[in-house]
Amino acid sequence: MPRRAGRPLSADSLDSQTMRDQIELHDSRVAVHLVGDAIVLRLCPAYVHHWERSSAGWRGEGRSQSAEIVITKASSVVPTSTDAIHDVASGWLQVGNQRYENLIPVPLVEQATVRGRLELVNSQPLEVQGKGVTIRLVGEPEIVEELPPGWAPSRDAV
Repeated sequence: MPRRAGRPLSADSLDSQTMRDQIELHDSRVAVHLVGDAIVLRLCPAYVHHWERSSAGWRGEGRSQSAEIVITKASSVVPTSTDAIHDVASGWLQVGNQRYENLIPVPLVEQATVRGRLELVNSQPLEVQGKGVTIRLVGEPEIVEELPPGWAPSRDAV
């Protein structure tokens, strides 16, 4: 059974030199909601790579935590059916010229062209497109496992 993690820091207090979170699309579950001109992808839960750096190097935990990916000024979502929760097999998100394959940094707020694709288990892929994105973690995380040191952010990562 997962154990509760400590109280998460707010996005404003995160220091990217010592702490970093990434949503792993694989092992996450998604529900799609259309809200006005936005597409809201609710990851319920997301699998989150949480890394903390000390003088000894990076130490990582795999966490289960809800997250929201809001694509603003959405121009398309295919398929348009939004009545189910799906397991995510893999995917990518492109924000401007930056493409994130399966691991997406969080928090993230950008006003740029956004395109993405989620490969869903037992369903057709979900494709989204819009003009901005806001990604945030929601609620309390639960620790699932320690992450292997080989998965740690690169030495030069900011």
